[in-house]
Amino acid sequence: MKLLNKFRLINCVVLLCFLAIMLIFYRTNMSVLKKSDELANTTKKLDFLISLKTELENLQSLLYGYIREPNRSAKDGIEDSIGEFESLLSRSRDFQLDDDEMMMFSYLRKNIKRFNDYLKRVISEGEKTPYFNALRKELFERVSTEINEHWMADMKKVSRVYAEVKSVSARIVPVYLSALIILVFTVFVINRVISRRIVKPLQLVAEESSHLAGGELDRRISIRTGDEIETLATNLNRMAEGLKDKIEALEEAVRKEQRVVRELAILNEFMGFISSEVEIETILTRFAERAKDLLKAEYGALYMIEEDSDVRFYSTEPLLKRELVDPIVFKEGSSIEDVFERFQIRRESGLDISLEGGLRISNMIVVPVGSTGGLKCILLLFNKEGDFNEEDEDSIFSFTFQAFQTISLQYELARLATTDGLTGLYNHRMFQERLEEELLRARRYDRKLFLMMIDIDHFKQFNDTYGHQTGDEVLKTVARLIKGNVRNLDFPARYGGEEFVVILPETDCKNALMVGERLRALVEGYPFFVSDGERARITISIGISCYPNDSDDKTELIRMADEALYHAKKMGRNRVYLYSDIGKA
Repeated sequence: MKLLNKFRLINCVVLLCFLAIMLIFYRTNMSVLKKSDELANTTKKLDFLISLKTELENLQSLLYGYIREPNRSAKDGIEDSIGEFESLLSRSRDFQLDDDEMMMFSYLRKNIKRFNDYLKRVISEGEKTPYFNALRKELFERVSTEINEHWMADMKKVSRVYAEVKSVSARIVPVYLSALIILVFTVFVINRVISRRIVKPLQLVAEESSHLAGGELDRRISIRTGDEIETLATNLNRMAEGLKDKIEALEEAVRKEQRVVRELAILNEFMGFISSEVEIETILTRFAERAKDLLKAEYGALYMIEEDSDVRFYSTEPLLKRELVDPIVFKEGSSIEDVFERFQIRRESGLDISLEGGLRISNMIVVPVGSTGGLKCILLLFNKEGDFNEEDEDSIFSFTFQAFQTISLQYELARLATTDGLTGLYNHRMFQERLEEELLRARRYDRKLFLMMIDIDHFKQFNDTYGHQTGDEVLKTVARLIKGNVRNLDFPARYGGEEFVVILPETDCKNALMVGERLRALVEGYPFFVSDGERARITISIGISCYPNDSDDKTELIRMADEALYHAKKMGRNRVYLYSDIGKA
């Protein structure tokens, strides 16, 4: 029911109650008034009858007195009395008379003239006249009797009406009390109805709407009134739901924007770091750290794969070594090549893998990424609270792709600046810088360092015979053999032309000579094919100097290695000589 209809119904109930009470009051009052009027009329009629009877008795007395003693005074009294009697008869119309009374007064009014004539005859003739008896019987006896009867009846009526008035008066208090009770009950019921169906729902709407206005959008107004208040509550609930959805959407948009801003900030910071750092190992380690920070993971690691080079592994956690990570990332029968062949991001959760050093892996994401420069990378992130999701995939792919392209470009620029373009070995400038660094380190820790100078025998003649393109292929092959057969700690470089150098830190004369012999034998035994399938014999000569035994000066150390190389060529080429052995030969 609508709220307006409820108010209309309440108004109708109030109006009906008011009308009922007014009707009760009206009927009670009318009953009292009627009885009071009836009592007043009867009382007046009694007074009238008494006056009429008294006047009739007075007329009879005057008449009897005149008959006994006629005189003028008595005659005048009779005439005045009859006149007064007629005057009283005219007042009978002022009262409510019953039928018997109406008949009596009608009889008197019709015969009053006749009675007046009888009186005149009796006054003139005396009591001997027959008119005296007629007057006595028809007027004095009959009318007096009827007046007495009517007076007695009216007295009884007065008593009855008075009793009824008392009875009605006695009922007025209970009636008024009942009306008051009905009125109070009606007001109570209406108040309860208004309180329950209108006031309390409105209070609930006001209270809950204040909570909604305060931001508690999960609250709901539960009202079942079937009117506009319920409609208002429903609309407020819908408004709260709509606001909540919009706020959640706005918060989600803000969160995504903040995440994008954070991603850009991390990416910009990392780009700045790349531009100021030249060590690729440091860059890649920092790359794993920033990727870990981006997704708020616990550990980060990566594999870097360069063409014609070994796979390098970097981790943000020293205890998270490659031999522990390989079985997790590469399942049985799979390899790094399989990851790049699929080239898709992989998420895994619920792993619960325990590793050495107290490490545990619960989830991970694997992100393969390549570059135009041939450099490839597999980024690994472990243990994000709540598992990795699709949004994480989008974020980490965008970050990894942009960052790794920059890393690849930086790596290529660094490679071009530090390596020889033909052989891929470090260039002469990097050799000089590295030799100085290694000498400082050897001096600080009191360790030995060996410098190996390598030259391809008769290379100028080979170039003249087979051409420079074939000569370049020989240079690249020899460089590859050197790089592939020294330690990661060693530093191979192209010194210039057909000459190469290798810095051998933290070793001894025996091992240095062994490395030289191994390289010499490898080159000598390698099948160099030239035009028409012809196999050419290529050999190398090697000279080795030692720090600090031969010298502690960089320039002198290079010169001594070069002298040992010259001595090897002098002794017939395809040989390895220590500078310390030149004097002994």
